[in-house]
Amino acid sequence: MARRRIGNLGRTEQPGKGIGRWRHRRVLAAGFILGIALAGACAGFLIVQAQPESQFARDRGTAQESGTIVLAGLGGPVEVARDARGIPHLEARRERDAFFGLGFVHAQDRIEQILWMRDLALGRTARAIGPRGLPADRMARTLGFGRLAHRAAETIDPETREMLEAYAAGINAEFDRLALAASEPGGGPPRIPIEPWQVSDSLAILKLLSWTMSNGIKTGLVLDDLIARLGGSWAQLFRPAPSMTSSGRFHFERSLTDWMAVRGHGESIPDFDGEGQAPFWPVDLQGGGAWVVSGRYTESGQPILVANLHLPVTAPALIYAASLRSESFELVGATVPGLPVFWLGRNSEMAWAALPARAVTVDLFTETVRWSKQLYRSQGLWAPFEVHEEVIEVRTESGLEQVDWPVRLTRHGPLIDTLLESHDPSGTPAEMDSAKERRPLSLAWTGAMEGEGISSLMRMAHARSEADLRGSLKGHLDPVLSVVYASRSGRAGMQLVGWLPRRLLPTSLVPVPGRLALFDWTEPIAFESLPHVSFDASENASRGDGARAFLAVADGAVGGVVSDAPIEWMWRSQETQQRLEAILQEMVSQETTGRVPRRGGPGSGLDLRSVWNSLNDEGGHAARDVVPAISALAQQSEDLRPEAREILSALADWDGVFAEDSRGAVIYQTLMRHLMFEVFYPAFGKTLFDRYTRLPHVKPNEVLGQILMAFHRRDAVSAESDSVEMIAAVARALRQTWASLVHQLGVGREDWMWGGLHRLQFVGFGGGGRESSIALPVVGVGGARRTIAYTGFDWVRGFGVREASNARIAIDLAYPHRLLWSLVPGQSEQPDHPHAGDGLRRWAEGKPFLLETRRLILDDEGGSRLMLEPAP
Repeated sequence: MARRRIGNLGRTEQPGKGIGRWRHRRVLAAGFILGIALAGACAGFLIVQAQPESQFARDRGTAQESGTIVLAGLGGPVEVARDARGIPHLEARRERDAFFGLGFVHAQDRIEQILWMRDLALGRTARAIGPRGLPADRMARTLGFGRLAHRAAETIDPETREMLEAYAAGINAEFDRLALAASEPGGGPPRIPIEPWQVSDSLAILKLLSWTMSNGIKTGLVLDDLIARLGGSWAQLFRPAPSMTSSGRFHFERSLTDWMAVRGHGESIPDFDGEGQAPFWPVDLQGGGAWVVSGRYTESGQPILVANLHLPVTAPALIYAASLRSESFELVGATVPGLPVFWLGRNSEMAWAALPARAVTVDLFTETVRWSKQLYRSQGLWAPFEVHEEVIEVRTESGLEQVDWPVRLTRHGPLIDTLLESHDPSGTPAEMDSAKERRPLSLAWTGAMEGEGISSLMRMAHARSEADLRGSLKGHLDPVLSVVYASRSGRAGMQLVGWLPRRLLPTSLVPVPGRLALFDWTEPIAFESLPHVSFDASENASRGDGARAFLAVADGAVGGVVSDAPIEWMWRSQETQQRLEAILQEMVSQETTGRVPRRGGPGSGLDLRSVWNSLNDEGGHAARDVVPAISALAQQSEDLRPEAREILSALADWDGVFAEDSRGAVIYQTLMRHLMFEVFYPAFGKTLFDRYTRLPHVKPNEVLGQILMAFHRRDAVSAESDSVEMIAAVARALRQTWASLVHQLGVGREDWMWGGLHRLQFVGFGGGGRESSIALPVVGVGGARRTIAYTGFDWVRGFGVREASNARIAIDLAYPHRLLWSLVPGQSEQPDHPHAGDGLRRWAEGKPFLLETRRLILDDEGGSRLMLEPAP
C-alpha cells in the first residue's frame, strides 16, 4: 500500500527534506565543562557523568547501609533495616517521612537507573550517549512525556503531592550527599551537573511506563503493511482477533493449499527508527499474570494472591522491592525506582497486582495536509498545527551540539511521520525512496488525555476494603491496568482501570481517516462499564452464591467478567490462561478430595508454597497438538531422510514441557523456527516478518500450528492430498532442524537441551542494550512465551531470552507480615554489591525468598540498620 511520508516539518516549501538538521552550536567546550561542574557542586547539584554507564556506580562505591545520616528535609527519624537480600524496610512515625526514605533508598541502590529513566522520559539520552540516543529522544519529545507530566503535576491532589514532594526530597538528599563527596579533595574527576529531582520527573516516568504498556506505533504500521502485502483475508490470520470457529480452529475462506501460493505484493518494507528499534526496551512492562485462590481451599482460610511481571532481562531489573511502615499504614511490595508506586503488594488488609491490561490505547490517523500553508483537515475545515519547538542536545567528541525537532500537533495528537524516517548513525536524516513514503500520520494516545494516574495508584495502596480499592481507582487515567485484588475480609476480584475511548467504530488496529469524525475519541468508557469481576473468596463462601474457587488473569478473557464496553484488545491467545486455569482447577480439586500432601495432612488446604509452585509451570501442552500434524505431513514425503525421521521420533516422545533439560523442547522450537521461515517468509518477506514477530504479545508459532493442523485435518478427509508444497516444506524443515542442532549443540544427543539454546544473559539497564557491568553467568533456562514460567525471545534472531517473569510474589492474606518473593538478578545496581545478583540462583531453581517485615525477624536475619535523622 503506497504511503506518503511527510518530510520537512521545519520548512514548508519542500516537504520531505531537511528534518532535524544539525545546528552546530557548541554548548560545552572542555574547559567550560570543568567550570560548570565546579559551579554545580557549589550549588548543591548532583555531579554525574554524562553517560548512563555503571562507571558512576563503581566510582561512588557502596552506598552507606549502616550508622546514622543527618538529612535536611526530614520531619522525623526514619529507620532503614535491610534484610539478608538487601530489601529495605523503612519505618517512620509520619507517612511523609517514610516516602522520603523510599526516595532516598531508591537513589542509593538504583541511581543510574532512575537517572537513565528520567533521561528516557524527557528525551535527553543523546546528551549522554550521543547520536544513538536520538531515536528515543525524538520519540519522547514527540509523544511529549515531559509536557504531559508538567500538566498532570498541576492536577494532583494535595495529599498525593505531599508524598511525591517527600519522595523527591529523599532522592535529592542522596544527590546532595554525592555532590558533596565529589567536590571534596580526591572526590574524582569533574562531572556534568544534573538538576535536582522534581515531582514532574516521577510523573514523566509514569507516562513512559504507560507508553510501553500500549500497542504503540509499530503495531498499527505493521498490521497495515500486512494488509498491503498479503491482502485483507490472509492478513486477518495474523491480527489480534482472527476469525475462529467455536472449536478454536481458523476459518479459511478459500482452499487451505492457497496459503503456500501466497506471495507478498510489492517490495519488502524497510525498518524505521520509530518501530524497528526498541528505544524504551529497558522499561518495557508489557505483560504479567495474577491469580487468586479462594480461602475455601487454602490452609489458612484466607485468599492467596500470586502474581508475576514480564520484564526485560536487564541488570538491574526494572523492579525494586521495599516495605514502608508508619503510624497510619503498612506497605510492602514491588516498586519501580523513580516512582513511589507499589505495582505488586499488600497492606494490612488488601493485596493487589496491577498488570498491563493489553487494551488498545493508541490509534493512528491518516491526515489530509496542505504543507504549503501548514494546515490539516479537521472536521470539514482547514486548521493550523499546534507547534512545539523542541531542541535535543547531542553529545559529540567536541562537546554538546543541538538539533531542532519541531513537533506538530493535530486534534488527534502529534504527527509521527518524522519518527518513521531512516537515519544514518550520525543522526543526519537520509532520504527514503519516494515509492516507500508514508501518508501523513498522527497518533492519539489515552495517556495524553486530561487527568493523571499517580494519585489513584497511591490511594490504592491505602485501601482497606474492596470498596475502598475500587473507589480509589475510579477516575484513574493511565496506565490502563488490570488490577487483581484480594482482601482479608474475603472479597476478591479484578477491575480494569484507565481511560479507554468509547469508539463509534473499531479501528482494527490500523490507521483510519483522520478527516472523519466517526473515528474521533469523544468520551471515555465509564468506570462502571469497564470489565470487572467480584466474588466471595472467604473460607465460608457458599458454593451456590456465585462463589469461585479461583480467579486467573493472564493472556485471555476472564470468565464471568461483567462488561458491556466496546474495547479493542491486543493479542490475547488464551493459551496461558487456559493452562493456568487447568492447573488451579486440579489443585482445588485435589484439595477437596483430600489428596493434596500438605503440612497439616491430607485435605488441610493449599499452603502458600504450593500455590507459588504454579509460577514454575513450564508446560505448553497445546504445542503437543501440533506434533501429530507435523508427523502426518512428513510421512507423505517421498524423500524423508534418516535425520528427519530421528527428529520425528524424538518429538513423538516429548511431553510438551519446555524444561531447561528437555530434548523434545529444543527440537520442537528449532523445527517451528525453520517452518516459519519456510511457510511465512515467501509471503511476508524477511523484513516484514522480522517486524511482525517483534510486536508485543505476538505468537507466530500459534498461527503456524493452526495452519499445520488445518492441513492435517484436510488431508485426513481428502482422498487425494494436494498439500505438496506444505509437505515439502515440512521435510526440508526437519532436515534443517537436525543440521542446526548438530551445528549449535554438537553431535552428542545428550547435549540437545532447550537450555542449550534458550539462554539468559543480562544486559545493562541503560545505554541501549550495553553489556551489564554486573558480573552474572549466562544460564540456560526453561519456559517459553506460551508457558506460565514466561520467557520471551526473538524468533528471527534465535532463542536468547529477552524477557522473563523476573518479579514474582505470593501473598496469603492471613499473614500480614510475610510473603514469598523473587527478583532477578537482585536489589542493587552496584556491580560489586552482594545483592546485585544474589537472586539469580533461586529464581532459576524456581524457589522464592521469604520476605518478612517484622522487626524481630529482621534482627535475626543479621541485615544492616541505618538511621536517617533530621537536620537540626
